[in-house]
Amino acid sequence: MQTDTDRRRGYLHEDFRIFHLKDADATRVDYHYHEFHKLVLLLSGTVTYFIEDISYTLKPGDLLAVPRGVIHKPLISTGEAYERYVIWTTADFLQRSSRPGQDLSMVFDCPTGGHLLSLPPAARLDLMRQL
Repeated sequence: MQTDTDRRRGYLHEDFRIFHLKDADATRVDYHYHEFHKLVLLLSGTVTYFIEDISYTLKPGDLLAVPRGVIHKPLISTGEAYERYVIWTTADFLQRSSRPGQDLSMVFDCPTGGHLLSLPPAARLDLMRQL
């Protein structure tokens, strides 16, 4: 039987980590959760994220926010490269970095378990330059 500890993936000892990942082969990933927030910016490929009981089919340029502690998994389509930026960040870092009227953790406060934002091309290019 799988325990909660078995489903927890990844670790974060700093305020945030940024990954640029590109996989040619679809890897199976089981349901899991993190003790940190996760952002996924899809650059290419086809992937559906299951967050709790909702599915999100991402298109290139989509930004998906997955809150800490929320069970999720990606279903990656085969036959094309799956390229994305992934950002892990702590709630504490977002709180410390927020300013009055600009709560950075707000994107992770969603009753449905996640947020999907479709970025216009100019905003996506600007975000990629900053990453």
